[in-house]
Amino acid sequence: LDGIDVLRLVAALQADLEEEILLLGNLRGCQNGTRENPRAGAEHRMTSQHFSMPSSTGFCLVLSAPSGTGKTTISDSLLASDASIVRSISMTTRPRRTHEEEGEDYYFATPDRFKALIEEGEFLEWAEVHGYLYGTPRSPIDCIIHKGQIALMVVDVQGGHSVKSISPETVLVFLIPPSMDSLSNRLRQRRT
Repeated sequence: LDGIDVLRLVAALQADLEEEILLLGNLRGCQNGTRENPRAGAEHRMTSQHFSMPSSTGFCLVLSAPSGTGKTTISDSLLASDASIVRSISMTTRPRRTHEEEGEDYYFATPDRFKALIEEGEFLEWAEVHGYLYGTPRSPIDCIIHKGQIALMVVDVQGGHSVKSISPETVLVFLIPPSMDSLSNRLRQRRT
């Protein structure tokens, strides 16, 4: 699976969810597209002329989006569609919930351990959210990429840019809902 295939999968999922996908970042060899207005028309597609990412090379695929846009649905579909896509597991200092498993849902750490890992440069990205620390450990991602697989990360835009600055071949995808009304309805349905 290469970058083109990933974008095709995301585009197919986008059609199913009626969401728009914007590709962010400067993909290896990527241009901004050939249409005068890249959002013109009903279809938003990237063609092989836009980038030349070798299929045998692993890379990071970062999904970012506002809450309620469909990150989890799309990431779950991508994971189910191809065994070469592997979900990254974040580390956090928040307490483990009863249904969560160490190493499957998150890696759990004390604040002191997390801060020590920050000092050692062991995170591709990290942030403090509602008083807890969250981050993406570097070594598991390195292992995924070394195996020629795709490390799927769901992080905020700032975290995605941090990953891209460390790993330039990272593919950044930002999902947006078709409208603010659509997003508002989804959040109301989720009660978030």
